[in-house]
Amino acid sequence: MSVTDYEREFVRLSKYARECMSTEVVMCKRFEDGLNEDIHLYAGVLELKEFIVLVDRACKAEELVKEKRRAENVSPECPQCGRRHFGECRANEKACFRCGSLDHFIRDCPEVGEKEKSQNTRSGSTARGRPLGNPGHETGSKNPSREQATRVKGRAPAMTYAIRARKEASSPYVITGTFSLHNTRVMALIDPGSTHSYICMKLVSSMSMPIESTEFIIRVSNPLGKCVLVDRVCKGCPLMIKGYCFPVDLMLLPFDEFDVILGMDWLVTHGVIVNCGKKHIELKSKNGEFILVESGNQDRSPVVISTLLTQRYLRKGYEAYLAFVLNTKETESRIESVPILCEYLDVFPEELLGLPPVREIEFWD
Repeated sequence: MSVTDYEREFVRLSKYARECMSTEVVMCKRFEDGLNEDIHLYAGVLELKEFIVLVDRACKAEELVKEKRRAENVSPECPQCGRRHFGECRANEKACFRCGSLDHFIRDCPEVGEKEKSQNTRSGSTARGRPLGNPGHETGSKNPSREQATRVKGRAPAMTYAIRARKEASSPYVITGTFSLHNTRVMALIDPGSTHSYICMKLVSSMSMPIESTEFIIRVSNPLGKCVLVDRVCKGCPLMIKGYCFPVDLMLLPFDEFDVILGMDWLVTHGVIVNCGKKHIELKSKNGEFILVESGNQDRSPVVISTLLTQRYLRKGYEAYLAFVLNTKETESRIESVPILCEYLDVFPEELLGLPPVREIEFWD
């Protein structure tokens, strides 16, 4: 295991043993104890007390150890013959460089001849066992294009990021949710693979949220190998949904795909149940009620609820919006479209201005 892999696994598991990582000095000491012996000799002597600096020195020590091993494996150059080999030089003895015999040179060595014969025999038998291509006959593959496509597909790299932009939020590999943060709607990515929760730096600057410094400098790495140092956090952010508050500590991270990334720290604190198949999460409020948060999908038809259910939601403090809809594409009413009236076009005028006025009707005896 390389130092980078060891550091990633060390940080991931350290959150489960907070009592063993009370200070950064203790964290550095435990990190040094798990290093390779050769690397520990280079990094342990410095007695570093900053975790980020210790990881950097350990990576450099790892490169030095690799270079030292490569230098030891390379055979030294012989000053007599100019070649690289171990042991005594056979040039002065005029011996065969293959078998060391004094009776012949390497060009007449019988071992070379036996190996060439065995190689020729194997190549001849392989050639006889493989069918030769003929323009008038089919070769061993009936569909070479399909086999080639299969081989290319097998060499395709594994997917590291399912999200590259907000428009791919409907991907089957992504779970998102819409929350309210300081009366502002935010789109959150549910990421169980992240140890912490993060917020977009542009969103923090636009909302003027209070920022604090973290106790440790955290090194955030992604599957592409890029790393960012994070040392600022917004603590106790009121993340609201359906009238319930779920506080979260959001660390500032430069990204633009989403407004918020909710990691394992928030999921564990609030006992969130993640359903990857149905793409939704279940939150448990303080009064024990489960709240279902479904992944945002713009293609779904709107949900219609009754008036009684609407009044119940309003009493609980849910947000409501009143919209006045006006149809501007109404068709003009004509006499020809009115039943019975269309049969007496000569009696009624060409246009109906409205209903007849209300008049008193007198009845005569």
